Amino acid sequence: FFLILSFYSNQDLFNGFSILTGGNDGLVYNSYANNMFYYLKQLKIEQFLLGVEHVFYFPSSLRYFLSVFKIFFSETNYGYLTIGYILCMVVLMLFIKIFGLRYGLLFGFLVIGTRLFEGYGASIIKMLKHINASDAEPFAITIFFICLYIFIFFYENKDRKSSLLNFIFGFLAFITISLRPNFLPTVFLLVLIHIYFLYRSNRKREIIFSLLGLIFILLIPLHNLYFGKQIVFLSSGHVHNTGASISTYLYAFNDILNLNFQKSAHISSILVQVERWIKPTDLHYGLFFILLFFTFLTKEIYFKIISLLALSQHVVLLIFEPRGRYSYLAWFLTIIVVMFFIQILVKYLVSRKFFLKKIKL
Repeated sequence: FFLILSFYSNQDLFNGFSILTGGNDGLVYNSYANNMFYYLKQLKIEQFLLGVEHVFYFPSSLRYFLSVFKIFFSETNYGYLTIGYILCMVVLMLFIKIFGLRYGLLFGFLVIGTRLFEGYGASIIKMLKHINASDAEPFAITIFFICLYIFIFFYENKDRKSSLLNFIFGFLAFITISLRPNFLPTVFLLVLIHIYFLYRSNRKREIIFSLLGLIFILLIPLHNLYFGKQIVFLSSGHVHNTGASISTYLYAFNDILNLNFQKSAHISSILVQVERWIKPTDLHYGLFFILLFFTFLTKEIYFKIISLLALSQHVVLLIFEPRGRYSYLAWFLTIIVVMFFIQILVKYLVSRKFFLKKIKL
């Protein structure tokens, strides 16, 4: 079924070779990966670790994975296509875990086998198109969902102790951030929630191993310091994706206090950012966003956490690039919450129908 989806998404992807368009990030990363693969074959490890850039301007670690994929899959894109298959499996497992078997299979099919939620990035067919373009989002979302699944596993198995799995959780959190730095607040929030529940269970050893896995994130600024002699935490190119910086919000708040509404460039910048995030005409996006807050009225802990994660990513969209593939994680998480309310509605209608039928009898 996955191969059929791949063929439907893009025949070139199915055949193993993609023609990347000019100006595409994937073209850059594949170009870097080719150079890095050459150095890897020559065992020039330092040049390989350099990753072409002395200071990361293009922020994703995807170049390293693409170069390693070439060891096993040569010049084909089957390495990254394998990540798409893993994403299908993770989505299905995660949905069954949080929705139950029946609804998990139903919602899993809607995401994996249809384009119903394609506009929100919650579509495997859409993800396959981005895999074909060698964008980092499908990879990063796959790893993030694996982290979320591991968290749920530990939450449900409070007596299960595994230092190794906690280390893997922290390390995968690092990988997610390295692939897509704009996921950092959401990943950190998930790690904090995970540590909180571990602390409540008095599992300090597991906390240490989770942090040991996450601490690999320091490799990114260390790379920039070692090769570029500059202290740059993640990427020097982040300014070009910043629509309304935190300082812009602070200055806008000051303008509001001074009743300076008409001539405030800061308020104008924020309004433009908000309109790019959710256009006034896109009512369904606004409605789905509002639903995130209603989960806190329920007793479902998983969906409260997923709502928090979605909200944290929406905050990122109010600062950095808010549209296209940059917004997929925020809206994918939001759609999961929407599915939760659909499940509640369907259960209510089914129970009401059964109740009315019983009265007639």
